[in-house]
Amino acid sequence: VGAMMGFYLFQGSKGTRESSTVVVDGKRWTETDFVPLHHVGISNLSLPPVFNESYVIMPATWEPNKCGRFLLSVSADCEFTLQGEQES
Repeated sequence: VGAMMGFYLFQGSKGTRESSTVVVDGKRWTETDFVPLHHVGISNLSLPPVFNESYVIMPATWEPNKCGRFLLSVSADCEFTLQGEQES
């Protein structure tokens, strides 16, 4: 159970649920379900363009401090840049 995977999605550099303005089906949305699978995703997620801001995608496990490798795949109908950040 502790190794179930999911991810958080935030708008803005602060990366908090309170600061996020991502909306899915008319409701504020910040995370996927955490599932015991090798693939986690959300279909048909459409994000509006942001200017002078960014989206933060944070892969996570259900239980804190579970470490492991992951692969992040993002597709879009427009040009975008992915930038990794190291934990401080």
